[in-house]
Amino acid sequence: METIKVILWGREVGRLMWDRRKKNSYFTLNPDFKKSGWDIAPPANADKFTKS
Repeated sequence: METIKVILWGREVGRLMWDRRKKNSYFTLNPDFKKSGWDIAPPANADKFTKS
């Protein structure tokens, strides 16, 4: 299994893994990043915030 660290703003967000045999990817969130409370996902209604 191949693994990469996902880094954002100098902090490890989590790890992304690729299983060649199963041809599947997995992401695990770093518990310390989760505790930080940072919300890095775009809002579900992001289209309301874009200019036409």
